[in-house]
Amino acid sequence: MFCEGFDPFSIQLISSEFISADENCLSKLILYTSLGNEKEFIQTANMICSKPLSSNLILLAKDVSSVLMGLRLDIS
Repeated sequence: MFCEGFDPFSIQLISSEFISADENCLSKLILYTSLGNEKEFIQTANMICSKPLSSNLILLAKDVSSVLMGLRLDIS
């Protein structure tokens, strides 16, 4: 993603009140993969990197989504 991206890749500090376009796209990619919205996650991945790399990015997003879905917080 860093080498093949269309624009320079940026990530904000956790304490920053601003969300970069890259972070926005990555969070949407993870959301769309968790929802199974194939059209949206393919389009989003293609905005972040070139098509040959987008399939790998989608697989990584699915892995992240799976981990997040597996986290259960017991708030009792």
